[in-house]
Amino acid sequence: MVRRGRTTRAAAPVALLALVSAGCTGGSEPGSGATGAPSTPAASPSAVALPGTPVGEAAGWVLDQLAAGGGPTPEEARQRFSPGFLDQLGATPVSEVFDGLRALGPWTPTAVDGSDTEALVSLATGSGTAYRMQVVVDADGVIGGLLFTEDTVAGREAATSWSEVADDLAGLAEETHLLAARVEDGACVPVAPAAVVAADEPAPLASVFKLYVLGAVAAAVEDGSLAWDEDLEVTDDVRSLPSGELQDAPEGAAVSVREAAGGMIAISDNTAADLLATTVGRPAVEAAVTALGAQQAQGQDPSGLVPFPTTREVFTLGWGAPELLERWPDADVAERRELLAELPPDLGGVEAADVATPVWQRDVGWRASAQDVCRAHVGLQELAERPGLEPVREVLAENPGLPLDEDVWDYAAFKGGSAPGVLAASWYLERADGEQLVLVAQAADGGAVDQPLFLAVVQDALALLQS
Repeated sequence: MVRRGRTTRAAAPVALLALVSAGCTGGSEPGSGATGAPSTPAASPSAVALPGTPVGEAAGWVLDQLAAGGGPTPEEARQRFSPGFLDQLGATPVSEVFDGLRALGPWTPTAVDGSDTEALVSLATGSGTAYRMQVVVDADGVIGGLLFTEDTVAGREAATSWSEVADDLAGLAEETHLLAARVEDGACVPVAPAAVVAADEPAPLASVFKLYVLGAVAAAVEDGSLAWDEDLEVTDDVRSLPSGELQDAPEGAAVSVREAAGGMIAISDNTAADLLATTVGRPAVEAAVTALGAQQAQGQDPSGLVPFPTTREVFTLGWGAPELLERWPDADVAERRELLAELPPDLGGVEAADVATPVWQRDVGWRASAQDVCRAHVGLQELAERPGLEPVREVLAENPGLPLDEDVWDYAAFKGGSAPGVLAASWYLERADGEQLVLVAQAADGGAVDQPLFLAVVQDALALLQS
């Protein structure tokens, strides 16, 4: 059987309807969460229930429209879709796009995953071809993004060796990195030669950077300058863009350090990350980079994590400050610190819908190697063994990322991330016999990286580690 993942980078969209991709975590990142309470979809023998969440209701409305003979009307479109969504469609009516999709129907939801505001729905069609529907809504349930693509995972043959995993990963993006390692005396030792792909080369991290913020928080707790139960205040100057929930909290809302750390890791809350990072300070986060073993902090490539930006700074630099962005790639560390200080204080007017074009090629964001990420996971587990730092281990295990066999794994820590053109996922795993393993996969491309296919590849890698 032909292995579909080896040559496919991203499925061509059947209808691209202004899909919103939130930068630092790309909206729905690998392992981003549960779907919520079910509601009843249109009757079908193979249909699954859509979640009773704002995005589930929006997805159901889209499918109801596709099952109807026409529509939506212009008034319905204005009520259901954001102005930015409609602006990107230009003169094309939403009903005309829906007419093209109806021809492929009927559409039946067969699986759903996501959060309250973002969902990925697998769809069976009357044409016999499987598709995926991505839906993004705001806090009021208004649709800001809608994308239909052919399902590249359906019918895919699973990888059964590390060389096949590496090949499948390489087929997803221009730049890919892989490391599967055993932890031996605190070091990350590859489980097999083929389980290593450019693992020493710095690569985009997206929200995996939040491991370093957690390390800085743990250090602050240990030295007594911070406490897990201490309340922090959400203010407009730390409020970031999604993913997450804290960006919607009112001015002055209180959140404990433990709650913010949990949200930062489990649902990749960007505002929580910035709140924690600004509380401990940039120097403390950069010290954590060094303490957790990142080679870049030791002089090899300091541009990857030093200076260490907040998500607000990345959003503003990447999509709201073109003059500063032009100067960023060639700037040294000192110059980059000056550029960050020059950023406008209001996110440069950037909204989630603006965060669409990849900027990782211009060195915007956070970069570290797969080996660096492995060392960070190991270092965090070592921190968690110290008195008072037990919440570190708890926080990292709140979201396992993907379904894992509890009969095999006694413990699983996960952090993933996405940004335009970037996907990354990392696990620290412990077997019942005490064996410790780490998996890191990174992919970066000038276009979109197929997230479901990426997750299928890393699921194959996890299965190899399990065997």
